Amino acid sequence: MFHYGYYFKHINIEINKYIQQRLQSFDLTKPQLDILFILHQQEDHRITLKELQDQLQLSYPTLTGLVHRLEYKGYVYRSLSKKDKRIRYINETEEAQKIHHQICLVFEDMESQLMKNIDVDSQASLRSMLIQILQNIEMEEKPC
Repeated sequence: MFHYGYYFKHINIEINKYIQQRLQSFDLTKPQLDILFILHQQEDHRITLKELQDQLQLSYPTLTGLVHRLEYKGYVYRSLSKKDKRIRYINETEEAQKIHHQICLVFEDMESQLMKNIDVDSQASLRSMLIQILQNIEMEEKPC
């Protein structure tokens, strides 16, 4: 019997290995990279811990550990809201902004490797199917 989940899992493992091998010099894990990408996409390069938790779907202790390590490495810093002192922001540092382009190149290389020998039309079909699969799963997760 053919199991799609097996292939999704192993593709994900290989993607993570590829990324880790090429980003060793930055001393970043994949979850830390995810945080930096989300931060970089924010208009003001900052986000609350709660917003980050919702986007990454990680537990609070896991996320705070990741943020703490990024802070130690000099890629993020924490700040308080000027309007509400209960709100803490995670902010991208200049150092994180400097390495963003290099990290993007690694992801572009990985995407090229994934799509090697697959024609443009098939790539478009694959993208469409993956989006549909994700939507199917997300619809199943929602309570009635």
